Amino acid sequence: MTTGTSDYHVLGTGRYDLAEGPQWVANRATLRFVDMVAGTSVELDPRNGAVTERFVGAPLGFALPTADGGLICGIGRNIVAVDGDIVRVLAAVPADCGPGGRLNDGAADRCGRLWSGVVAGPSAPRSGALLRVGADLDVHVAASGFQLPNGIGWSPDGRVMYVADSLAGTIDVFTFDGAAGTIHGRRRFISIDSADGMPDGLAVDLDGHIWVALWGGSRVRRYAPDGASATDHRVPVSLVTSCTFGGEHLSDLFVTTARSGLSVQERAGQPLAGAVFALATDTHGQLPTALTIRASGRVS
Repeated sequence: MTTGTSDYHVLGTGRYDLAEGPQWVANRATLRFVDMVAGTSVELDPRNGAVTERFVGAPLGFALPTADGGLICGIGRNIVAVDGDIVRVLAAVPADCGPGGRLNDGAADRCGRLWSGVVAGPSAPRSGALLRVGADLDVHVAASGFQLPNGIGWSPDGRVMYVADSLAGTIDVFTFDGAAGTIHGRRRFISIDSADGMPDGLAVDLDGHIWVALWGGSRVRRYAPDGASATDHRVPVSLVTSCTFGGEHLSDLFVTTARSGLSVQERAGQPLAGAVFALATDTHGQLPTALTIRASGRVS
């Protein structure tokens, strides 16, 4: 294990309860993420720190842009469309999927399908699942047996899908069929010692390295594509939630963090808890894809 440079700088003045799911919005040169606890979708301009917030509903697992200019969000167990001032429920998690659990992190594949984790409920600790939702709004359980499914990402060639399970302390990989939107061949990519933190959100760069935020570990860890070597990039707060690439050349790593769950004493010792950080890297990220699910009820 090696430790890399940690020349982070803080974006804006916001301190969020549980910032999650960051995504670069290239056509606006802004960073979008959610505050899961507050139920807000946040858009931040890294150039000047300007922030626009919108309350959508809590707990807010993800907020992803659509090709028609809206947002698709995961609120509790519902998948909703946000189009201007209109919020519509589009679909729901099947009743037998993670009973008592909720939608968590979400991501769009290169064909614009939605993938999201469902957290296991307290009565069935391994009932969590990975869902796939296409433009037809058919909710398909693609994989099961998770505890707290979290970060989702794809290799640069699109043939491998990575999914973190925070409570299990693991990142698994699947063989991914982009044309069909199917996964198979689940296998272990890496197991993370609980002393280093729990794997949360992740990003995959153009070199195939996997960058994962470690909740409770004060770091983002970069793994080589074969998992054989890793580099830690320290963050000055303990609850690191997720990361994504953005900026003009997709070479800036944006890192979200949390303060929810910290004691009064811990918050006093971590004044930057809940902030959003940026780190210049020597690599480049992958440009995200907009969802093909329509947020607008209008016919084009």
